[in-house]
Order: sequence, then C-alpha cells, then structure tokens
Amino acid sequence: TQSSGRVCESDSIYDLEIRGFFQKSYGNKKQNLEDILKETNYLIPFVTKSTGLDGYIGSEPINEYVKSFNDWQLLPITCRVWPYTTPRWQFTRLRREIWIPTPFLTKIGFEIKCESDALNILENKKIIGKWQDWHWNLHEKVNANLTPSTGEHLLIDRSIIDEFTEREKCRFCWICQIIQYHREHSHEEYKTYSHTKDYGTSNIILT
Repeated sequence: TQSSGRVCESDSIYDLEIRGFFQKSYGNKKQNLEDILKETNYLIPFVTKSTGLDGYIGSEPINEYVKSFNDWQLLPITCRVWPYTTPRWQFTRLRREIWIPTPFLTKIGFEIKCESDALNILENKKIIGKWQDWHWNLHEKVNANLTPSTGEHLLIDRSIIDEFTEREKCRFCWICQIIQYHREHSHEEYKTYSHTKDYGTSNIILT
C-alpha cells in the first residue's frame, strides 16, 4: 500500500514513490495529483514503550484524514510516524521515514512491534501489516542534495482494504510519482523533475 525508494542510478538517478488511497468521485473535474501527495502526507507522533520503536497507535475517526480535491474525496491508507526517540545514528530513516496504516483503519487501534526482519503492525495480536526498509548501495555520505540509496515499503492485509471499500462504497487506488535527479556537471547540485500518475481511480459516481 506504500513504498518509496531508489530504483535506478545512471547518468540520472530515479526515486519512485507509491501511495494507496480510498477514493470517491462526485464528478469529472481534473485533479492535481502532486497536490494530493503533498496535502495527504500526514505525520503523527506516537509514544514508544522504550528507546526502541515498539508502541501503540489508537484508532482515530475518518474525518481527521479525509480530504476533498475538486470532485474527488480521498483517504490516505498510510501515514508517516515519528517516534519520540530519534534514530540519529540511522540517518536514512530520517529521510525515508517510517510508515504505518492510517489509524482510522482499525476500531481499537494497533500495536507496533519491532522484530528482526520488520516492524509488525498488530490488531488483537494478529499481524495486519509489515513495514520494512532496505539499504541498497548505501554509503556513509550522500551525494549533493540527493536522497539516500535506500528504500522502504509498507504492506497491509488485503482483507482490511476490501472490507473498507465494500463498507464505505469507495475505490482502492494508487498515486505513483517518479522523481528524476539530474545534473550536467559534478560540481552542481542535482535538479529535480517529477512525473505523477494515478491508477485505479475513476470519475464514475458510486452509490
């Protein structure tokens, strides 16, 4: 349901971001996809049990997260989380950040538990999601104004997505953005270009 990271390094460098949404349409007015990504990039703090990342996220109402963009109404399925403990020795996680299911997806909230291979998200002790990151071609320093050569993704149990779309009469969709970094000379900072596209959205009104 969410991913971001480095996908290519050559003369140009490319990052890919993928975000999942629930969508309702009330007309056919064109939407600005880049504005949607910026304005639904929610960040929430949470209290950890220790100096690690284990903690608890309480359920929150849908209206805390729903946003209207012209004729679309959108709910982001994921959001960023910022623990009170700052991982300064893991600088890549300050740049890519940690993602969890948006808190309206469960009725009682969920627990975040750090395991050896992933951050597990549990509801009633059942795993409903997993967040993982990777450090491909990572160096101690990053070049110029680039993001690090790393990536991360969040997986959420598909049954939760299907149940929500059926109950709320909405669609599951993706908004994807490819970001290109390019420079002509090695002493320059990279210039940034982006292309954004949606998948699974529709202007058909569901009733």
